Amino acid sequence: MTRCAFPVAVLLTLAIPTPSGGAEADWTVYLKGLMADGACIEAGIYSQEGSAWSTTPNIKLSPAEVRMALNAFRDHQAADRDGVKVAGKKYMVKRYPSEHMLVARSGDTSLIEYITLRSLILCMIPADANPTPVETTVTNVAKDLLSKQL
Repeated sequence: MTRCAFPVAVLLTLAIPTPSGGAEADWTVYLKGLMADGACIEAGIYSQEGSAWSTTPNIKLSPAEVRMALNAFRDHQAADRDGVKVAGKKYMVKRYPSEHMLVARSGDTSLIEYITLRSLILCMIPADANPTPVETTVTNVAKDLLSKQL
């Protein structure tokens, strides 16, 4: 058992997940970590193979959308031109705060995506919200997943 490295209201203990089997992860702990400050209105964590590890109701991605999101990090030029799709909605990439994070926008919603070794983290916020604190929260969740080789 290990403890989460990101801030949550109550420190919860969880089993360390392994993509090839083993202990079942309580992925809702990570999702709650993303949603804790209230700025994130929808969130999801996916395997890079396209499996949903944990999502809020309105951020369901198809395997093709997961591939498109991952390709955005490999081909910035295509992502800048074509955007990314999440739950059927197209988001245009606005910036890449790091090599592992992008910020995109569609109408009144901004999208923050972060890739780790084996996962894709997504967080939606209102477009008028300050993305910096949410980017920090997403980065902290990502660092925790990276520490577990996820």
